Amino acid sequence: MEQENKKVKKVTLGFILSWILGVLSVVGGLATIFKSPVAGILYLLLAFILLPPANKLVEKKLKFSISGGLKFILFIVLSAIIIANLEGSDVGTKPLSEIDNSPANVQQEINEQPVQIQKETSIKVSAEDLYQEYKDNSVAAGQKYKGKQVEVTGSIDDFGTDIMGRPYITFGFLETQAVFNKSYASQLAELKKGQEIIVQCKASGSPLGYPILESCSIK
Repeated sequence: MEQENKKVKKVTLGFILSWILGVLSVVGGLATIFKSPVAGILYLLLAFILLPPANKLVEKKLKFSISGGLKFILFIVLSAIIIANLEGSDVGTKPLSEIDNSPANVQQEINEQPVQIQKETSIKVSAEDLYQEYKDNSVAAGQKYKGKQVEVTGSIDDFGTDIMGRPYITFGFLETQAVFNKSYASQLAELKKGQEIIVQCKASGSPLGYPILESCSIK
């Protein structure tokens, strides 16, 4: 009776996964080598690490073997690098026509842009005409100007400070009063009576019988 010594090779789950992932890495490397050379080379390196024949060659020539745990770590690291490289390549090589002409991309870029609030158009009027309109019909003038932005032109008649310490100027003899924030005090100090200026303000009506303009600035 002849006895034959046969070596029995165990097929483990790790062995099967090494073949499957190794072959997939070869396919991925060949598919991406021209699109992204770095990713393609990394794919092939990953295949070399995973495929059992390559492991045997390394073990035979270099007397060095790669453990299953090290293979797993290398697989995770190289996969992450490959994915990052491919994503960067996709962004850099995206056709310009697709970026410019894609309705979805255009709409998304519009939606992501900061919302710009359109400035309210100012009503341009002279200080004299503004006062006359309130004098003729305060109700109609209030509906037209109150709460609106106005651009008033006139000659400075006098300077003053209200009970809240805010500086103001008057056009005509108490005809129209333009009130400024305290930060404008130094700027108003440089003006002179009789000087013609343009102020941008918010009309607040005529509670004292003459137009009051708030939150003014000099144009």
